Amino acid sequence: MGVFIALVLIVFQPFGTAEAEIKNKNLFLSGYGLIVAVGFWSSGLFFRYYLVDQQWTVGKQILFTSICFWLGITVAYFYVHLLGGTPSWNTYGIFVHNAGAISFFLIIAMTLTDYVIKLKRYSRGAATFNAEFREKGTISSGSAPKEPGLTAEKTTSGNEVASTSADFLSSPATEKVSIKDEQDRPVVSLPTSHIWCLRSDRNYVDVFYLDASGEPAKLTVRNTLTKVNDGLPSGFISCHRSYIVRAGGVESVTGNAQGYQLHHPAFPDCPVPVSRSKSKEVLRFLRS
Repeated sequence: MGVFIALVLIVFQPFGTAEAEIKNKNLFLSGYGLIVAVGFWSSGLFFRYYLVDQQWTVGKQILFTSICFWLGITVAYFYVHLLGGTPSWNTYGIFVHNAGAISFFLIIAMTLTDYVIKLKRYSRGAATFNAEFREKGTISSGSAPKEPGLTAEKTTSGNEVASTSADFLSSPATEKVSIKDEQDRPVVSLPTSHIWCLRSDRNYVDVFYLDASGEPAKLTVRNTLTKVNDGLPSGFISCHRSYIVRAGGVESVTGNAQGYQLHHPAFPDCPVPVSRSKSKEVLRFLRS
């Protein structure tokens, strides 16, 4: 974007710059492009928590881009005064109005272009991934075998915990995962194949799993996702800053402008988002 702005100013020289006598004019006009580039970069760092992938919308993207342009225009206003003159609210308003008139169309064009590119990229990537795995027949159905003895009950504090029979706990054929609380105390032991995903909720972790009857259930533990992740076996991957998923439970992948989502047939209301920055890593892990 910075290069585009610089080229437009150098080639077309709008707003009277064609008549202005400026030493090293092209170099000076290139400074506007640098200002815009730095503005987008710094604003991107500041708003990275605001534009969370799963909460991204076209409206938020337009707002974010508008703020970046406004910051760039403001800095550019003071930049032009390096040539002389005294800043004032009146001239600032005129400068913002003129620059904003052009920026409006750029913002809409950039947002729609970005939306279409991401939509095609992730939709095509999900379709290719699903086709590959259907052909190989290696996508897991995500359905764990029904194992006896696992039930859920409430403690006196209102927290849900699991109780198991002795036969279930001693079964050597079932690999289990011990979910612990923040004080490293075991809360529940679940068969690995029953777990779908873990979701962070501030100081709590929600564990989505299949109970003994094969029905979806949720267990909430007071702990951080990072600490719980340390106790998980191989086969789990952190696909998002708020989610960990078991690869064997993924039946299909969908994609849209927000990125990829992973799906389990027993949890239709709990798709797992994949951070855009981790897309390649997660798909590679699922293929392995």
